[in-house]
Amino acid sequence: MKEEYEIIQKYCGNIKKRIQVCRSKAIAESLVEQLCIEVNDHCQSHVIQNLLKHHCRRIIDYTFDSQGKNLFLEENHENT
Repeated sequence: MKEEYEIIQKYCGNIKKRIQVCRSKAIAESLVEQLCIEVNDHCQSHVIQNLLKHHCRRIIDYTFDSQGKNLFLEENHENT
């Protein structure tokens, strides 16, 4: 499993950080689609693709509320 995460890290960088700077859930989901394309261009393993999607889904669920707003951006914290 460690090897798969290293491949994802190599082609996608810090996914958590990249998702957490997205202003909306829709933008984050578009980013994930692009990440999947980038990984697939270099590694066509279904295991890695599924791991990437699952990992991204967990980060998105942690980052965005039910309205799709990012919980980590300062703008959203000021409005609460």
